[in-house]
Amino acid sequence: MADEIRHLALIWDCDVDLDAEDYQRWQRTGVEFDFSNGFLLRDQSNLDARQVDGEIRAIVNHSDWQKVLELQIEMLGSDVSSNDISVIKRRLIHLQSLCMQDHGKWFGVFKSGKLVADLGIFLCGDVARFQHVETRDNHRGHGYCRALICAAMNWVMTQSSSYQIWIEAEENSDAAMIYQRFGFQKQERLLAAFHADISQF
Repeated sequence: MADEIRHLALIWDCDVDLDAEDYQRWQRTGVEFDFSNGFLLRDQSNLDARQVDGEIRAIVNHSDWQKVLELQIEMLGSDVSSNDISVIKRRLIHLQSLCMQDHGKWFGVFKSGKLVADLGIFLCGDVARFQHVETRDNHRGHGYCRALICAAMNWVMTQSSSYQIWIEAEENSDAAMIYQRFGFQKQERLLAAFHADISQF
């Protein structure tokens, strides 16, 4: 029997904050909030493909996808739950299906057979959007993110040169600053609301 979906996640454009009383009222019901920014690539001049210590290639087979799963679980930290793992597995099945239909592509950096960084990019209408840009903690600062974004963009250009390239990052995060150095510009602010168990809502 399929796992019952118990969580709720809502995301919407939001240029203003809720006031403190609103936050507290929602948080008492178990709702958690998170802000992120959507960035559009405006200047590609800083996205030159540089040599990195590792093999950059598309994720194509079951073994590769298993390594993507392991990396995503690792990135959640030590308090990952069995429910979290179940959600990640279902999401990856869907994303893998999109890749098989050429609606997207997943790329990774491998060192000695180990996946140390990865990302996906998916196409919808005139938009190409990055998903799950991740690098293992002990492999950051080596240019893997830049190299993966370049590899993904090269694939997008083989599909069409007219796509708008979007990426999302948590507000005021290191990732947001890195993407802006790459030539992405902030276009929108997103508010996400999560509840882990809607039966308790």
